[in-house]
Amino acid sequence: AIKFAMDYVFIVHALVLPSRAIMQIDLFCWNYNFAGEDCDAYDYTDSLPLALIQGLRLFRRYAYKALMLFERWLPNLMLYYCNTFFYYLAVLGFASAFDRLRWRGVADGWSKVIR
Repeated sequence: AIKFAMDYVFIVHALVLPSRAIMQIDLFCWNYNFAGEDCDAYDYTDSLPLALIQGLRLFRRYAYKALMLFERWLPNLMLYYCNTFFYYLAVLGFASAFDRLRWRGVADGWSKVIR
C-alpha cells in the first residue's frame, strides 16, 4: 500500500499539470512564424485538396498531442514498473530467507523431496 501511495504522489500526481497543459495546446493552425493570421495562408492551400489539408490539420491537432503525452509519461511508467520489480525482488528475498531459516537444522536432500 505504501508503494502505491508513494508512486501516486511522486509519479502520477507530478504529471497531472503538464498533461493538462499539453491537452490545452491547439495545433490545428501551425507554422513556425504563425502570428494569428488566417490558417488558409499556409499549408499549400492552392496546390492540395481541402480534404487533405483538413486531415493534416486534424492529425496535427490530436496525434502530436498523443505523441507528446506518450513521451512525457513513458519514463515515469518505466520507473514505476522497474520500481515494482525491485519491490518484488526484495519481497522474494525476504520470503526465501524466511523459508531457509524455517528449515534450519533439517537435513536437505532426497528425504525432503519425497516427504
